Amino acid sequence: MTKAAPEFAIITRSAITITITITTFTQIALYRMVLKLPITEKRKAAAIDCFTAVDGMVYVGAETFVVRAEAAPAHGSCGAVSEHGPWRTSHDGVAHAAIDGQDEVVIMVFPAADDELEAAVATLQARLGGAARVALTPPGLGSAPRALLREVRIGAVAAVGMDKVLAGLAESPMGALAVDVRAGVRNAAREFHNAFASWAVQSAQAEFRPLSTAGIDGSSQIVGVADTGVDTSSCYFADVSGEPVPYNPAANATGASGSSRHRKIVGYFTQNGDGGDSLAGHGTHVAATICGAAAGPESMAAAVAESAKFNGIAAGARLVVEDLLADADQAPAGTVDGGHPDDVGIDPSYWRIENLLARQFSLGARLSCNAWGLAADRSQDMEPGTYGEAARAVDRFVWENPDMLPLFSVGNVAAAQVSSRAAHQISSVATAKNALSIGASFAPRESWALDLSHDAVMLTVAGLEVTAVPGEFGSRVPVPEGVAGSLRLAEPVDGCGVYANAAAFADGSSYALVRRGGCRFVTKAAAAAAAGAIGMVVVSTDERYLIMSGDAPKLALVALLVRASDGNAMVAAADANGGAVAFVASSASDTNVAPSDIAVSLGYKAWNSAAGPSVDARFKPELYAPGYKVFSAAAGPGAAACGAAARFVSGGTSSAVAVATGTAALVRDYFVKGYYPSGAASASGAFSPSAALVKAVLVNGAVPLTMTYSGAGPMVGDVTDGRDYVPLADKVPSFEQGFGRLMASESLPLADGSTRKPFDLYVNDSAAMGESGEVHSMCVRVVAAAKPLRVTLAWTDFPVDMVQRQSLLRNLVNDLDLVVSCFSGHDNTQTTYAGNGRIEASSQGLYWTFDTINNVETVRVPHPGVGTTCKISVVGGSVVLGPQRYALVVSGYFETATCAGTNTCIDGCYGRGLCNDGVCECQSPFKGIDCSLTPQPLSTSGRVVTTEIQANSWAYYSFRVTDLSIPLYVEVRRMSGVGDPDVYINPEELPDFTRAEWFDTVTDNGPTPINHHVIRIDPSELDTNKVYFVGIHAFCCDDTKVAIAAHSSATHSLILSSSAASAGPAVAWQLVLGALVAAAVGIAV
Repeated sequence: MTKAAPEFAIITRSAITITITITTFTQIALYRMVLKLPITEKRKAAAIDCFTAVDGMVYVGAETFVVRAEAAPAHGSCGAVSEHGPWRTSHDGVAHAAIDGQDEVVIMVFPAADDELEAAVATLQARLGGAARVALTPPGLGSAPRALLREVRIGAVAAVGMDKVLAGLAESPMGALAVDVRAGVRNAAREFHNAFASWAVQSAQAEFRPLSTAGIDGSSQIVGVADTGVDTSSCYFADVSGEPVPYNPAANATGASGSSRHRKIVGYFTQNGDGGDSLAGHGTHVAATICGAAAGPESMAAAVAESAKFNGIAAGARLVVEDLLADADQAPAGTVDGGHPDDVGIDPSYWRIENLLARQFSLGARLSCNAWGLAADRSQDMEPGTYGEAARAVDRFVWENPDMLPLFSVGNVAAAQVSSRAAHQISSVATAKNALSIGASFAPRESWALDLSHDAVMLTVAGLEVTAVPGEFGSRVPVPEGVAGSLRLAEPVDGCGVYANAAAFADGSSYALVRRGGCRFVTKAAAAAAAGAIGMVVVSTDERYLIMSGDAPKLALVALLVRASDGNAMVAAADANGGAVAFVASSASDTNVAPSDIAVSLGYKAWNSAAGPSVDARFKPELYAPGYKVFSAAAGPGAAACGAAARFVSGGTSSAVAVATGTAALVRDYFVKGYYPSGAASASGAFSPSAALVKAVLVNGAVPLTMTYSGAGPMVGDVTDGRDYVPLADKVPSFEQGFGRLMASESLPLADGSTRKPFDLYVNDSAAMGESGEVHSMCVRVVAAAKPLRVTLAWTDFPVDMVQRQSLLRNLVNDLDLVVSCFSGHDNTQTTYAGNGRIEASSQGLYWTFDTINNVETVRVPHPGVGTTCKISVVGGSVVLGPQRYALVVSGYFETATCAGTNTCIDGCYGRGLCNDGVCECQSPFKGIDCSLTPQPLSTSGRVVTTEIQANSWAYYSFRVTDLSIPLYVEVRRMSGVGDPDVYINPEELPDFTRAEWFDTVTDNGPTPINHHVIRIDPSELDTNKVYFVGIHAFCCDDTKVAIAAHSSATHSLILSSSAASAGPAVAWQLVLGALVAAAVGIAV
C-alpha cells in the first residue's frame, strides 16, 4: 500500500504532543510494542523514534501499544521497548461464538484517517453483499482524535456466514487495519435486580432529612433510568396540568431538555408506545425511589399528603426513561428481551449500553440508573464478575463524557448461593471501572416495622394473644379466614433434624413449635415440612423481632416467629397439655409493630445481595445502600389515585441502586446550586461536578456495615445461637463490603447558622496528573479531633480497548496513588497511610503497598490530634496515557496549611535507605515504599517455607539461580483456609497485579479446589545475575496458609515427573505431603 499523508499529531492526552511529518507509506503495517515500566512521555517518544514512518499508536492495555508504521526496529535495538513484533489479529472472539441473526461481529480497527476507514468499510460491504450490514461507529463526543481504536460492526452475519465474513476481511483493506475481531455483545436477556430510604441515607435518624430541608432536592438534575418502563399515570409522575409525556424525542447534542414542561418526564424512549410498566412494576418502583413526587388535584390533597411521605430521594429531579421491554407480552418473568429483532424488527444497536447512555446524555441526564445486569454468557465475557465488552463500553462512554456517572446494581442471589466466602457473583456489566456499582443493605427498622405491621399474625393459644411475624420465605396465613389447628412441640426442640415425633404431625393441621438456635431458619422450616407440619412457630431468644431471612421457594408451610417471653409461655402451655395445644391464627392488620421491636438495622448487609470482588480483584460493589424493604410507587390500577394501591414494598439491589442514584442526584444538586464551600446556596460557587467527584464524595462519606449473612455453607459465628447474621469486620475498604454504606450527611456539610459547619470539606475537581512519578501535594492542619480525617481520590480511567481475557489483572490503565503522612503537633512523630489501607502480613510485619488495581482510593485517619499537620499527596504511579484528570475530597475538622517541614520520608525509610525529596531509595535487599519489606529468601533446592497471609494481602520471597542447564519450578500449595492465593514472579522488581513475567491466577477455592500452583521457568529465561521475586497474593476471601518451594525436577520430587509417574500417583503425592507436613512443623527437608 502506498499513501501520502500530511503532518499530523499523535494525540496522547498528555502535556507532551509528539508531532511527526509523513510523506509516503510503503507496505505500512501494524506492530505490537510493549514499553518498559514506568511508561513516561519521554519513553513513548523514544520508542516511536525507533519505528520508521509512523502513522500513530494506540494503547490497548498491559503496557502494549499498537503502532502503525512502515517498519519496526531490529530486535534489541530500542532501549525503551521490552518487546515488539508484527501485530497478530485475533479471531478468538468469534471462533467459538454462536452467531445468529441477532448477533454482530465487531472489528476493532486502528484509528486511521476517516476517508481511509470509510473506504475500507465500503470495500468490505461490497465483498459481503447487501445481506450484511457494515457500519463504522462514530467516535465519542469527548474523545481525542485517534486516541482509541474505532469500531466497525457487521450485522446479520448469519445471512452471509462467518467464513465469508472472515475471508472478506482478509481480502480487503479492512484486514490491514483490524486489531481484534470479536463477537458483538448479543442483545442478551437483562435480569432485573430487585419510604424510609430518604432519611436513611441523609442522616440515619428517623424523619431527619437535612439536605432536603436545606433545599437540596435534586431539582437541578435530570436522571436517566433504563428499566421495564414507568407507569406515567402514577401520581408520583403524572403531570397535573395534563402536559403529555414526550415519547421518543429527537436526540439533542446540546443537552437541552426533550421537554421543558412535563413535571417529571424529560423524555421517554420506548418501542411499546404505551408509556406503561410491566414485570410487577419494577421500573416504576425504581424510578419513584429516585425522584418520585406525589401530586394531584385539590380533591386528592389528603391522599397526596400521605403518599408524599414516600417520595423519592431526590424528589425534585426529572427523568429520561428507557423502556427496555421491546415486547411486554413475550418477555419472560424476571427478564427482558432487550430488543429482540424477532419481536419488533428494530435495529439491535438500539439497545447497546453506549446508545442507551448517549440518548440519556443528549437530553441532559448526568446520572444513569441501571437496575439490571446481563445474563451470564461465557462466550461473550459476561460471566459473573468478569470485565467484558459491556463494561468496556460503559468505561469508554464515561471517559468520553466525564461528567456522566452510570450506576449499576450488582445483582441478587438465592439463599443457596449465598456464602460469606463466595466471590465473583456480581453482574459483568457492574464491573465497569468508571461506573458506580451498588449492593444492598437493609432498610431502617421503621421500614421493617411498617411492613411487618401489614403482615403480622395474631396467635391465640391457651388464652394468650401473641403477635407473630412471618419469615421471608414460605406461605402466609390465609386472609381473612385465618387458620386453626394444633401447636405441637418438635422433637428435637430446636427442630434442626429429623423429627422423632413426626407421626404426630400427620393430621395435616399441626404447626411445629421450635426454639431458635442450632441451625438456620430455612433448615428448621425444611425439617418441619418433612415431618408433615403445615406451619412452624419459632420461639426467639430475643425480645425484639428477628427477621427470618433466606429463600425456600418450594416450602409451602407458614413460618412465624414470636418474641422470647411470648414463646416461652406457649411452650409452657404445650408442655402442660402433653406437648400440644390448640391455636387460632388470624390476620393482625391493625397490629402496630414498633421500630424498637425490630432487631435488624441499617448496618445489616442484605442476605440476597450479590458479593464481590470482581474477577480482577477490584472492590465491587463499591457501596451499599438500603435496598431491602423499600417502599415506593406501584404500577397498575390505583396508581393514579395516590392511595395505598399507589405504592408497595420491594427489596433487592434494584432498590439499592435507585436509592444510590437519588443520593448521587443530591450530591450533584449540592455543587450545581453552589453549596460548596460555604454549606449554603451561592451562585458564585456553583459548578457541575465530574463523575469522578460525585463518586469520590459518596465514597468519602460511607460508613461501615456491621452484620452480614453467614451464608449457606458451614455456620460462621455462634452456631449454638443459630444466627443467620454474624458480625462483619469494620475494615473498609474490603471485599466483603466495598467502601461501606451510603451516608450523605457524612459527605456534604451544611451551614446551620453556627460558627462552624458540621465539618469541613475540600474538593478539587480540576487537577490532572501528567506523568508517571509526578507528585501533587497539599497540607491541612487538624483543628478539632471530634471526627476522623477522610481523604478520597477517584478518577475516570482510560478504557481498555482490548479486553484482557487471559492476562494479569491489568484493567486499570492509569494508576494514581494516594499517600497521607501526618505529623503530630506534640512530638513530631510521623504516621503514613496508603490509599485503601496499610497491608499486614504476619510473617513479615507491617509494610506499605500501593493499590494498583482500583480507580478509587481512600484513607481514614481515625484520631488525628489537634495541631496535627497532614500532607496529602497524589502520586502518578503509572500514567500510561496522560494527563489523567482526577478528583480529590477531604473531610474532617481542618484548615489548609503550608507543607513546610513535611518533605520527609515514610517512617524515615526505617533506617534502611536514603530519603531523597520525600522518596525512599532502599538499600538491598530491602523493598517497599518505606524500605520496611524484606522478601524472605527462598532456596532453589526445594526447601519448603510456610506463610500465613491475610485476605487481600501479599507475601514476598526472593531467590537467585546458579544452574542454567535445567528448568526451575516454583510450587505453591494452599494448606488451610478458603482463600484463593495467586502467584506472581518478576525479575529485579517486586511483582504486582500489573508487573510479572510469570504468573498463575487460577481460582483455587471454587467447588473443585485446585490448591496447587506450579510455574515452570525455562533455563533460557533465567539469568544468574538477577534476583527474582515471588509474590503470593491472598486474593479472596479469607486468611490462608500457603507452602512454597523452588526446585528443579532433577533434584526434588515435589513435581510429578515421568519417572515418578511410573511409580504411581501415590508415591508422588506422599512426597508432596511429606515435604509440606514436615515444613509445617518446622523440619527441614
